[in-house]
Amino acid sequence: MKLEEYEKMFHAEDEHWWFVSKRKFVGAFLSGMLPLSSKVLDVGCGTGAMSVFLKQYGNVTSMDFLSLALSFCKQRNLSQICQGNALELPFRDESFDLVTACDVLYHQWITEDSLALREFHRILKPRGKVLITDSAFSFLSGKHDQFVLARERYTINQMQTRLEQAGFRICKKSYAFFFTFPLVLMIRYLERFRNKEQTDVNNQASFINPLLIKLVTVEARLLKYIRFPWGSSILFLAEKQ
Repeated sequence: MKLEEYEKMFHAEDEHWWFVSKRKFVGAFLSGMLPLSSKVLDVGCGTGAMSVFLKQYGNVTSMDFLSLALSFCKQRNLSQICQGNALELPFRDESFDLVTACDVLYHQWITEDSLALREFHRILKPRGKVLITDSAFSFLSGKHDQFVLARERYTINQMQTRLEQAGFRICKKSYAFFFTFPLVLMIRYLERFRNKEQTDVNNQASFINPLLIKLVTVEARLLKYIRFPWGSSILFLAEKQ
């Protein structure tokens, strides 16, 4: 992301519907899937809200490429932080029970996502899990993608192929943000008439934000039982073979 986006994200992550939704979706996929006191690595942790959420699953190490991001993690009282590159993780083989990469692989700094996936596989214990969320469908690329330096958007089939090639078995998969998909399509269409490059992370009207949170809360509950056929994000839980 552009550097100025980190401060905006730090102030938005706790309450903005999109960030709240992402944590709910992750929780839906991780429910009952991990041993107690797991060792967790949050790759591309950003300003740390997801790492705080992941504490309920075990001992979390937060890693990001930028020291700026880690400075915000410190403000969240995250003590186990590490600066590193997803393409060359600074950890021993078979060190973690869970690796998370939430909206990381699509980034321009990840020049080879297949290499990052192999690194995740390397540092996971046998039958360890990787959880991935990322942006879906290239036709949804817009001003936000330009602002956050996105390289690629994925389909379910594309990510499944790359995970399997890296040595993972798929446990769960789905598109996410199914119910808000029409809204995203409308926003992308309207962007064609604006020249300004900007992020989607803007202040929401006081009545819209809680309504969207309620909507995605329903979706997160359903994700425990069904797969959605489309959405603006993909969501995967896979196991090291």
